[in-house]
Amino acid sequence: MQPPFRPLSSSLDLQGAFAQLARRGFHGNRLDEALRQLTATTAQTLNIERVSLWGLCDQRQELECIDLYELSQDRHSSGFKLHARRYPEYFRALRLGEPIIADDALKHPSTQEFLRDHLLSNR
Repeated sequence: MQPPFRPLSSSLDLQGAFAQLARRGFHGNRLDEALRQLTATTAQTLNIERVSLWGLCDQRQELECIDLYELSQDRHSSGFKLHARRYPEYFRALRLGEPIIADDALKHPSTQEFLRDHLLSNR
């Protein structure tokens, strides 16, 4: 069993880890490898099971996972897509630039649309 999530006061730890990455450089100077290092370092430093980076594409109608790191499996994956027509409230919040601070993703109005497809399968 993993120790509980460390509070954001440990963001100094994360800044230190990123500073270390910057000093030592990224392997191969490839963007995809640098992003993989960032997601893994974030998960390891803050002890978070899943850390991911997403990008908007298809005229802001689709989010594509650039990198997902799963700590317990030490595994990276990518390519998952979320479509605006399936998650209208989430994409509305993105379009309006509203912050999505979802302490409880199952109850937050912008993220509860993910319940069936995404949240329950990734608990």
